[in-house]
Amino acid sequence: MNLLRAPDEIAETFRLLAEGEKNITFPDSFKNYILLVGNTGGGKTTLAFVLATDNSRLTSKEVEAGKYVIEDPDGKISGGTESKTLFPEFLPDKDAMVGYYDCAGFEDTRGMPSDIAANFFLKQVIDHAASLKFLISINYASLQASVDRTDFTNLLQYMSTLVKDFKNFNNSVGIVATKVDNPVFWEGGIPTLVPDATIIADIGAFIDREGKFRMPHFK
Repeated sequence: MNLLRAPDEIAETFRLLAEGEKNITFPDSFKNYILLVGNTGGGKTTLAFVLATDNSRLTSKEVEAGKYVIEDPDGKISGGTESKTLFPEFLPDKDAMVGYYDCAGFEDTRGMPSDIAANFFLKQVIDHAASLKFLISINYASLQASVDRTDFTNLLQYMSTLVKDFKNFNNSVGIVATKVDNPVFWEGGIPTLVPDATIIADIGAFIDREGKFRMPHFK
């Protein structure tokens, strides 16, 4: 069990809690929340920008042949193991009157003070909501039967500590696969993209199988 090392980590924890109190917002006109959660680097902030902000501010950058990353002018999108989101950031969808909260990533590497502050303010958001839904963002690479399942398993474990009774959230938890490759198959010597419907069906089968195996109450 990781414990705070006095005095530096204790002082940093209180500093982050004070900073968060100044930064977190709960607009009175929004009481229905969708929390964007997931492991660090899973595309939460990018998804939040796509759902609730002006997409024209986003740009794509080719990092290698056929692979792109999405960048924002404020540099909030992260792709590594250190989340750039510490406090839940409110993003309004005024048309649907729903508030998105881009939450700090699970498995962040900044240390215990950041973990404590992130969990404290996440609890505040949950307590403030009149209705609540979760949108889980996870890398497509973690949703394939042929790869290491650690990322997906850890995500389920975090969600099980956050949501004590999944029965209370029937039809209120969604999963978005991010960073999806463009897989191809060869037909008559011609490369053809695998249909989106096939990829979605494979992801659904993986989640159904692995989720029920690792968490019997998972649906």
